[in-house]
Amino acid sequence: MGFIPYLHTYPGSYIPEPWQITDHHGESAPKELLREVLSLTKMNVNNCTFADGVPITLSFSQKIGDIMKHIPEDGKVQSTYKFYM
Repeated sequence: MGFIPYLHTYPGSYIPEPWQITDHHGESAPKELLREVLSLTKMNVNNCTFADGVPITLSFSQKIGDIMKHIPEDGKVQSTYKFYM
């Protein structure tokens, strides 16, 4: 989310805060870390919300968590993607 040239404005109701990598654990090269961060920012093209600012990788995992919290302790957890679509 941020300034949208076509609209000549920022459409949000708050000031955007850019991500900042402040800590580095492990032996990954900085370029690899940035590649991983960008992979977390994939847009959700199956969503009609304009510039919602939530990467699909995060919003989908939150929705899966909302579903899985209703599984009983002795219930079977489905690991196939089709069960959560």
